[in-house]
Amino acid sequence: MGDRINFAFKDREGHAVVLYSHWGATGWQHDIAGALEHARPRWDDSAYGTRMMISYLISDKLMDETGYGIYAVTDTSCLDSSFDQVIFLELFHFCNFLQCLESLSLMYWLFLPL
Repeated sequence: MGDRINFAFKDREGHAVVLYSHWGATGWQHDIAGALEHARPRWDDSAYGTRMMISYLISDKLMDETGYGIYAVTDTSCLDSSFDQVIFLELFHFCNFLQCLESLSLMYWLFLPL
């Protein structure tokens, strides 16, 4: 029983720190949105950004004995359908995507017809 989900925070080399949540599958989108916003100051640093996101996600259960687990994997292909649900997060790609959006937005404003 439970509402299990795994959040895999991948680095550039394809390794991942995985946060297992026993009760987090329902509403995970809202939780990740809050975690991303919390980590905004460190979007350009995947190590700090990952730590900030994990801290946010477990903040209300930080001292509890159960509910969350953290583990590392060197090969994310092991995170397949044998797990209940896996969400892959690549903060370094997210940062590049946002920088691209900011550039496009700036270009849009520069070339906006009057």
